[in-house]
Amino acid sequence: MKKILYCITKGNFGGAQKYVYDLAVNMDKNQYEVTVLCGEGEALPRRLQEKNIRVIRMNNMKRNIGIINEIKSFIEIYKIFKKEKPDIIHLNSSKMGGIGSFIGRIIGIKNIIFTAHGFAFNEDRSFISRKIILFFHWLTILLTHKTIVVSDKTKSGIEYLPFIKNKLIRIYNGIDTNLEFYDKEKSREILLKNKNINIENKITLLSIGELHKNKGFDLFIKYLTELDRDFIYLIIGDGEERDNIETIIQDNNLTNKAYLIGRIEDAYKYVKSADIFILPSRTEAFPYVLLESGLGNSAVLASRVGGISEIIIENETGLLFDIYDKNNCLNQLRRLIDDKDLRNKLAINIHDKIVNEFSQDKMIKETIEVYNK
Repeated sequence: MKKILYCITKGNFGGAQKYVYDLAVNMDKNQYEVTVLCGEGEALPRRLQEKNIRVIRMNNMKRNIGIINEIKSFIEIYKIFKKEKPDIIHLNSSKMGGIGSFIGRIIGIKNIIFTAHGFAFNEDRSFISRKIILFFHWLTILLTHKTIVVSDKTKSGIEYLPFIKNKLIRIYNGIDTNLEFYDKEKSREILLKNKNINIENKITLLSIGELHKNKGFDLFIKYLTELDRDFIYLIIGDGEERDNIETIIQDNNLTNKAYLIGRIEDAYKYVKSADIFILPSRTEAFPYVLLESGLGNSAVLASRVGGISEIIIENETGLLFDIYDKNNCLNQLRRLIDDKDLRNKLAINIHDKIVNEFSQDKMIKETIEVYNK
C-alpha cells in the first residue's frame, strides 16, 4: 500500500482545497493510505474528518510571506515528512509547492507531484514581481517529478522555460456529475430569505466566488451602471474586497440591483436561482465554479482569460467577453438577456460538455496514472 500525503497551504474551501478533498476522499483505500497536511482554516479539515480522512495541521504555514514564519514552516514540514515517510507527496498552492518540493528532494521522497492551480505571475503585479514569481514557479517545477497543470492555457504560459516541458502534464479539474441542485424556486426562496429583494419579472444574474481583486467583481459592477435592462445581480461569497465592493455598489447607485449575499456552504446548489451565471475574472486557471454552474444548466457569460475558453466555446457553450472592455461585456450580456432561446441552447450544451469531458472520475483516473509513473 502506498502512502500519499496531500499538502496545501490553507485549510479553507476554495478551488484548490476542493481539488485536494476530491482526490483524498476518492482514492482506493485498498491501494493508498491517505493523509492531508494543511495550514490555517477549518472548512477543509472538517470535511475531510467527516469522511474519516486523517488530517495533520500546521501551526506556522500561512499564505502571507514572513521570514520567521517561513523558517518555522520549513522546519515543521521537514519534521512531518521525515516522520510520515510518504511514498508520494502531492503539493498544492505556490508556497507549499516551493517549500515542499525542496524538502522532498532533501529527504529523498521518490514521487513529488505539484498541481499548479494557477500562476501568480499572471496577476496584476509589477514587472519585477512577476519575473521573480516566474523564477520561483520554474524552480518548483524543476524540483518535482511531475507537475500537473489544470488547463492548456496554464501549460502554455510556462512550458517555454528550460528543462521543464517534459515534467508538465495537463489534467483538467473534474466535477462529480451526480451533484444535486436546488430547483429555481427553492434556491431563490432559501437564498433570498429575509433579504427583502424583489426579483419578480427581473433577469437574475449570479456570481459565486471569493471577493478578491482577481475575480473582477469591481469592474463588472461598474459596467452594470450602463445596462439598460431590468435586472438584479447576486454575488455569493466573501473576502478581502467586500468593503470596496460595497462602496462601489453604493457610489454607483446600485443598492437596489446588486447584492452581496455572503459566504454560503455548498454555494453551487443555488446556481439555478439565476437566469445567467457571470464569471468576470481578471485571471483564472480552470475554475470549478464554471463546471458547477454549467452542470446546473446555467447560461454563462465569462471573461476570456486563462482556461475559461477551454470550457466556454463562443456561441456554443456560453459567451465570452474582454474583462477590460465595457462595451463588449454589455453587448454580450444584452444578447443573453434578450434571447431566452440562446440561453437555453447554451445551458444544454455546456451541461453536456461538462458531463462528457470534465468528470471527477476522469480527473482521478488520470491523476492515479501520474502517481504510478
